[in-house]
Amino acid sequence: MRKAFSEIARRVFTWENANAVRASASVVIGMGNAAVNICSPLILVNCFGELIQKKEITTDIWLNIFYYSLAYSAGRILPVINKKILGHLSANVASSVLKDVHAKCFELPHDIKLSQPEGEYQQLVMRNYRSIEKIIPIAFGEIVPVLSEVIGVTILLSVKFDYRVALTVFTTLTLYVTSTLVGKVALQNAEASHAQLAMEAFNNLLGTLQRYEIAHQFNNIEHEKNRGNDYIRRYQAIHQRKHGITSNINLIQSIISSAGFMAGNLLSIYAVSKSSIAVEEYLMISFYLSQFITPLTPFGASITQFNSALYDFKPVIEFLSNPSSVQDIAQPVRYLPGNQPPSITFNNVSFKYKGKETYALENFSIRIRPGHKVALVGGSGSGKTTVANLLQRFNTPDQGEILIDNHNISDIARESLRILISVVSQQTLLDNQNIKEAIRYGDLSASEDEIDLVSQLTGLAADDNNLIAREDGGENGNKLSGGQKQRVSQARTMLKGGLIFILDEATSALDPATEADMLRVFDEITAGCTTLVITHRLNTILNADYIYYLSNGKIAEEGTFQNLMENRGPFYRQMLHYCNDFSISIDQIHQKPRNKEMTKLSEWQVRKAKEKLHKFSGHNGAAFYQSGAQAQTSIQNSNNEPTRNEHTPLLINE
Repeated sequence: MRKAFSEIARRVFTWENANAVRASASVVIGMGNAAVNICSPLILVNCFGELIQKKEITTDIWLNIFYYSLAYSAGRILPVINKKILGHLSANVASSVLKDVHAKCFELPHDIKLSQPEGEYQQLVMRNYRSIEKIIPIAFGEIVPVLSEVIGVTILLSVKFDYRVALTVFTTLTLYVTSTLVGKVALQNAEASHAQLAMEAFNNLLGTLQRYEIAHQFNNIEHEKNRGNDYIRRYQAIHQRKHGITSNINLIQSIISSAGFMAGNLLSIYAVSKSSIAVEEYLMISFYLSQFITPLTPFGASITQFNSALYDFKPVIEFLSNPSSVQDIAQPVRYLPGNQPPSITFNNVSFKYKGKETYALENFSIRIRPGHKVALVGGSGSGKTTVANLLQRFNTPDQGEILIDNHNISDIARESLRILISVVSQQTLLDNQNIKEAIRYGDLSASEDEIDLVSQLTGLAADDNNLIAREDGGENGNKLSGGQKQRVSQARTMLKGGLIFILDEATSALDPATEADMLRVFDEITAGCTTLVITHRLNTILNADYIYYLSNGKIAEEGTFQNLMENRGPFYRQMLHYCNDFSISIDQIHQKPRNKEMTKLSEWQVRKAKEKLHKFSGHNGAAFYQSGAQAQTSIQNSNNEPTRNEHTPLLINE
């Protein structure tokens, strides 16, 4: 709670967007409103006193009536002005938190982000807005004015009248707030359980809709009904408990406020009987007690809502407190492409996901020579996708190093590194937008001609199925088939360009004929690039220069396709299963050599990469390091071991 309160206070009392000015103005208006409410009864009683004494309406009485009317009007207008100020302040603070939440989503470690439940971000945003919209108006619009008024009334009654009446007011307030805070603990526990069960009931309802067909197929409709009813019964019980606690708190508060009102009035009447105060002064005290006791009920509710809103804001603070993802070093370098594609080296890399006992990769070493195509093959959980994640710096190795052109990728700026790499993954995320804009996401500055080119290459602009002309791909591409979505992903990746391509099951949703066409296109696009292929598909493996077979995070077997088939090891057995599935003979499988005529990067690839890197640098004199033939060329010895020639950093003045 304290952390949530300090986080909000930090955002409120800042000069950004005039937040501090609005907060200060709200406090002044709140205290002014309290002063007006305190002075109004005092003016009215003085008016009555003079009227009783003089038996006629004098100029002073008229002035007092005017002042009272003015104070009463101010007491009605000031809260409205304060509400308007607090509306702007709440919007600014909520927007500030929302920006940080949105930015944090892109800073989370890769494994944490993937573990977030579906819809967690949306729920977090809604909770953020609900809590901020309650916290600030309650704190500045209700709690501050009421506390100011109570303190002012207590001081006035103590100085002007009997201290025992003031003590009664103060004691009533103390007991009232104490009962609220004590009840808050029990209420928070109930609210936590209530929120959890509400979420479980809601998720079960969504699951019921998703299980509609299978429930009918297996004739488990009654089971699903009973399952849902169990969630509802538990939710109903905690819901009743929550409201029972709230009712008990309200009952205790009502008893305290009523007792305080009675005690104050009895003391005042006793003072009148002893001629300590005049009758009109008793009326004023009674008026103050009514004015003070009446707001205590909404004041208690405000404190409860304030604490509840702080509790709701707590998950937002916890979300913002998550550790950030892999960060750049203090002065990272930018990669500058030469006329030769980069090499990739994993040297004794070991990596374990957070919370896991076993390594996803252990003592993993591979070498991808410039312009070569290497395939990673293996069962699910063997570590193939982990290799791709580490190469993109979504995660950092626990041990070992990853090199591009013998330069450690931890020294390269993340944005610069990811400009080099283009990925076609099995999962294709598309916003609710037209197909052309979904493709343009690969390069937001791409021309229409470039988009048309990649659309033609991937078959999206074919005459018989012109997907590029579609205005709406549906929510997350739900109006497209799996193969169509994968084509869009491929076109987007081609538009991005790059010097390193990662194909992660890039053709998994395509039929064999379309897959053959797409592989031909990919061979042309990646001919001058270094390519890492993660696949189970035979056609993708056949034209790889080198193959690594992974098992439990280790390399179980490696070699060319022909060598692995001759060894009759794990890779051969996987191919044998493949042949059995498709009723073909394993002897009919032969490697398809790649077209290696293109050994250098095309001028278009180098130009596009340099343009992006120079734009990313943001200023003249950015530090780059050179790759390819223009620097020391990375070579590989006969034992497939990488050399350790480091490239010299240089300074490019744009």
